[in-house]
Amino acid sequence: MIDIRVFILSRYILFDAYDVGAKYEIYTIINDLIKKGMSIIIISSELPEILGMCDRIYVIAEGKQAGEFKIDEATPEKIMHSATTV
Repeated sequence: MIDIRVFILSRYILFDAYDVGAKYEIYTIINDLIKKGMSIIIISSELPEILGMCDRIYVIAEGKQAGEFKIDEATPEKIMHSATTV
């Protein structure tokens, strides 16, 4: 039996080709996995989804970590500033 504890999801899986109903279902599955103690890493440039789904945000720009935010500190402006001032 495989014991999976971390899922890595890219924006292509989450946000690109789905309608609103499918996105809602994906978000529900993600929340159910989190409630079961699993960790989810979301790789995306979609700020509304990132701000709505994550409790911690790491910004990567030009291959380097450019910022780190807890969700209560994160704003679109702060995230974009860290992404563009490497």
